[in-house]
Amino acid sequence: MDGVIGFLVGCGLSTLVGTGLYNSALNKQRRNEGVRLEKLRQELNQAHESELQQTITTLKTEYTQQFEEKEAKLKQEYQQQAESKEQEYQQQAESKEQEYQQQAKSKEQEYQSQLAAAIAAREEAEQSLLVRSEETEAAIAQMEAKHARAVEELKAQMLLKSTSQPAPSAISSQPQIVEPLESDKPRETILPANDLSQLLDRTYHPNPDLRQKVALAIGDAMTGQKVRVESERAIPILGKLSQDPDPAVRYAAVTALARVDSRSVIPYLQRALKDADSKAIAAASEAIAKFKRCGYGKKTAKPAPKNAAARQKPGK
Repeated sequence: MDGVIGFLVGCGLSTLVGTGLYNSALNKQRRNEGVRLEKLRQELNQAHESELQQTITTLKTEYTQQFEEKEAKLKQEYQQQAESKEQEYQQQAESKEQEYQQQAKSKEQEYQSQLAAAIAAREEAEQSLLVRSEETEAAIAQMEAKHARAVEELKAQMLLKSTSQPAPSAISSQPQIVEPLESDKPRETILPANDLSQLLDRTYHPNPDLRQKVALAIGDAMTGQKVRVESERAIPILGKLSQDPDPAVRYAAVTALARVDSRSVIPYLQRALKDADSKAIAAASEAIAKFKRCGYGKKTAKPAPKNAAARQKPGK
């Protein structure tokens, strides 16, 4: 009985010891298995990391190659387009240059033609001006000669008149002061010879106001009416006054000449265009324009003087 109990106790103890040993071995195996799994996991992670890095490197290499190929292709296409555009631009530039050269040549020919026409017109105008100047000088010379004859005639008339009158008294022998003309008094269109002689004497008066009134008086007397032979003798007086040293006298004389309805005043008006006074020039220019509108400026063309070619300046 005791043996059985001992046997059973021994079996139980051996079973307990075996179970403990088994559990201990099992735990040890589990720990070993965990260590082995952890090591395997690390190896797998390392392998995966290595493979991932290799894949990334491969992708980078492929991307770099593709990028370089694409860049080279784009550069080539751009170079081809640039060369094509440059050739096109060069062709356009050559075409534009040829067109510009043609236009410049055409403009130069046109300019040369206009220049030649302008030079010809200028030479013709200078020739016409020279002829008109000679005609004007000749007309003025005739007027001055006519004026000189009229002065001599008036002096002779005054001399005959003075010799036919009785001797003046002591009071009358004193110098007489010539009174200024009153421009507001009416005058006859035909100036009598004695009135004309008085006006002629007053053209030499030292008072410029009096000479100015003489010009205005003659202009008032002959305004708006055809000038007759007697009044034609007064035109040279205005012509002389138009060359007076005083600008106010010259302006009054030119204004009076402009009011005279006669072609004979035109040479004096043309000479007044060279006056230093702007008012006299303006009055003369306006008067000449008026005469041209009225038809006085239309003259039959006269042949040029024989000595016109000799007077012409060289190179004209």
